Amino acid sequence: MRCIVALIFFILCVISVRVTAADKQQIILEAEEICNNEDGSCESPRTTIQKIISYDIDNGSLTINSQQTYTEPFHQYGMEAALHLREIVKNVHSLEFLAENNFDDHVHVIMTVTNDLSDLAAVHKLEWLYSSSDDAAAMQSKSFDKTVVICKAVMRLFKLLQLHATNEKETSEYISTGISSAALVLGDLFQLRPSMDSSAVITDDYSTAYDYFAFAESTIVKSLSSMSIDMNGNLLGQEDEVRLPVLDDILTVHASINVRFGSLLLEMYLSGFTLDHDDNLHHHVPSVSELPMQQPSENQKHILRKAFTKLETSTVIHRKIKFTGDVLMNQAEAYRLMGTVNSLLHEWALAAKNCKLGLSMLSASVSKSQNGDMIASEDDIVATMITITQSIFEAFLHLPDEIQSAKDAFRMHLLAQQAGGVGSGDLSDIFRKELRNEGEEEVRQLLLLNKDATLPIVDSAQVQESLNIYQYMLEETLQYGMHYAELDINGGAANDNRDILYEGSLRSVIGSLYLDLNEPWKARDELENAVQLLEEGIQLVDSGKYEVTGDDGNPLTYSLRLDLAHVLHSLSYTYLALMQWEKSYDAFEQAMDIYQSELLEGESPMDWNSIATTTSSTRESTSMTDRLLNFLFRAAEDIDLEDFQQTDNTTA
Repeated sequence: MRCIVALIFFILCVISVRVTAADKQQIILEAEEICNNEDGSCESPRTTIQKIISYDIDNGSLTINSQQTYTEPFHQYGMEAALHLREIVKNVHSLEFLAENNFDDHVHVIMTVTNDLSDLAAVHKLEWLYSSSDDAAAMQSKSFDKTVVICKAVMRLFKLLQLHATNEKETSEYISTGISSAALVLGDLFQLRPSMDSSAVITDDYSTAYDYFAFAESTIVKSLSSMSIDMNGNLLGQEDEVRLPVLDDILTVHASINVRFGSLLLEMYLSGFTLDHDDNLHHHVPSVSELPMQQPSENQKHILRKAFTKLETSTVIHRKIKFTGDVLMNQAEAYRLMGTVNSLLHEWALAAKNCKLGLSMLSASVSKSQNGDMIASEDDIVATMITITQSIFEAFLHLPDEIQSAKDAFRMHLLAQQAGGVGSGDLSDIFRKELRNEGEEEVRQLLLLNKDATLPIVDSAQVQESLNIYQYMLEETLQYGMHYAELDINGGAANDNRDILYEGSLRSVIGSLYLDLNEPWKARDELENAVQLLEEGIQLVDSGKYEVTGDDGNPLTYSLRLDLAHVLHSLSYTYLALMQWEKSYDAFEQAMDIYQSELLEGESPMDWNSIATTTSSTRESTSMTDRLLNFLFRAAEDIDLEDFQQTDNTTA
């Protein structure tokens, strides 16, 4: 079983267009045939093995699948790769001493070779993922190609076992698991490549990964069915003692297939793929205006539902496997992705529930590590904590009467971010630490170093154009003035002052746009100014010196404090980007406290704070900030800026 163990380790060590029939023909795994004689007959096992993997003693070269050649000295490929290459050569040599047509003599060689090939593929995959040499792009491309060739060779060797096996009862599950594992690794490679290689064609790679995962899933489900086990790992008949020892291996691979398949479908959705009800894939390039908060179409819902089903199945299967740190980490990832799907479907309560389950699995995994169980690296654990806690607090922001829960989750998120920035230390103690602010100069250097690594979530050109518009509006306001008359005790005009509420709202939008452009220092300055201006304006209104009216001249019932909450909310995210953890929480807490006091029953902060939501609230927002923000996403409608500015001047 060493081969299966190696393959499972390989799978778990790195867990993170309408397709035409011609496209699928290139990757259909049944095409990897080992019987290529014209009459359909097969050559002897030894001859077949030597066509899959051969060693030329004259020039010291090892060839795999007639595509990948390694030449002596093997240490040029790295010490770890050389170790596996020498083992493969030794086993190929041993074929000469076996009876050519006695397959049973070849079984041990095949199993040993597949094990070493799997380990060699894992070495190349890690080279591909983490190459840091000067010619990293070329090195990564070669490592990717090597891994694909080797995995296909592994699959052909398992097919050879399948063809000649004399005891199907004892070997069919082992063989099916091996084939599924190789297909899973191939699917994983193509799923990951678009994030690794900017020249990769995402539609082709995702479609290829989809087909590999579908094949891996169908193969493992057939194997389970032959054991009278359903796709959720439930025994349907009497337990078969011969087959049960390999059940954990089969279920581990099955669970891994489902979690990877689910994550792929989610990534495909975010890249513009849809799935019709006949399960045909379609692709269109999403436009900037297609915001994540918009309701998905029926075909979009279908691909999301399918992703959720795969992920949910993986959690069910994982519960039937002995709990180890790896199993718990995989469950945490599955629940996190389920919560993401729930969020995209606007199922906020379910999103919070599933992400909290994921966080509990992560905490259990940390406890396992303290008992000596091997789990993922601390960096991977903290990274998962960051993404899960973010999903939790964002879900709570959409739910009425969950403001305290949002505050608690946001604090956990900041603590996870803080641990990721300075080193986690005791993982079990992360959420009991105190928040602090990092030194500004250190943060500045770190952000400059990583500036290109963080991409804006919206079109930079469109955001920059909008920023220019609002900066012009602000300059006009400061130069020519938007004024209000301060009322004296008798109702007369005492002083003529600039409209600080309007200016504060403009600065809040400008600050938010700077944040979208990954310029948090400029965002901080504008948002801090906006907070100060809005606070001063609210004091004037409360004192009776300033009256806010709508377009019809009547006083507004809308609370200006909601504008202030918007800005504080944005400022908290800006401080987060600047690693000012304590300041971030303070701003977030102030914003949530305002929402708590100002929102009506049944309303949530995101009913008012989301630029993509304009009608979900029970009352239409007349907030100046909301209307300015929404203008950004209505620019294509040819709104006259001058008219817009006049309309939204809400001062008396």
